[in-house]
Amino acid sequence: MQLDFNSYLMGLIDGEGYFAIYERKGSKGFNAAFAITNTNREVLEMIQKHLKVGHIVALHMDKYNPKWKCGYQFKVTHYRELQRVVDLIDRYGLFIKKEEFENFKRKLASWKAQPKLSKHEIEELIRLRKEGKTISQLAEYFGKNPTSIKRALWKLGLKSSKGWRGRKMLLNI
Repeated sequence: MQLDFNSYLMGLIDGEGYFAIYERKGSKGFNAAFAITNTNREVLEMIQKHLKVGHIVALHMDKYNPKWKCGYQFKVTHYRELQRVVDLIDRYGLFIKKEEFENFKRKLASWKAQPKLSKHEIEELIRLRKEGKTISQLAEYFGKNPTSIKRALWKLGLKSSKGWRGRKMLLNI
C-alpha cells in the first residue's frame, strides 16, 4: 500500500507538529503559529514545497550540547498561510492532536472575525492619535491588536510607526 504525501504529513504533524497561540502583552490581541521541528531539513523543505507556505529556520541546539544534532523548524505564522494548513488538516484529519488542533482552529477563526472599526470609532481613533496616544494604548482602548491599529492609521494616511524589523505592519482590521 502506497500512502500519499498528505497522509504522511498528517502523521508527521501528529508526532512532531505543534499549534501555538501567544497572547500579546498589554493588548487583547494574539499571535498564532504552526510548526514542525525535525533534524532532517530535507523533509521540512519537502513540506514547505508541498504546502507552498511558511519558512524554515535552523535551531542550533548543538551549541548547547555537542552530542545534539542541529535541528530545523518549519513555521507558518501568517493568517492566510495558516488557513491553508488548517484546510488541509480538516480534509485529512489528525488522531493524537485533534483537540489541540480544534482549539487552535477556533482561536484562528476569531482572529479573522474581528469586526472592523465603525465610522465613529475611526473619528475617535484620529482624535486620540492626534492627542499623542501610542499604538499600544489605541489597541487596548479599541480592543484590537496593534497591527490592526497600524493598518487603520495607514489607510487613513496618518503616519504610523514601523513594525518589526522596520517593516510596516499591514493586516485587516
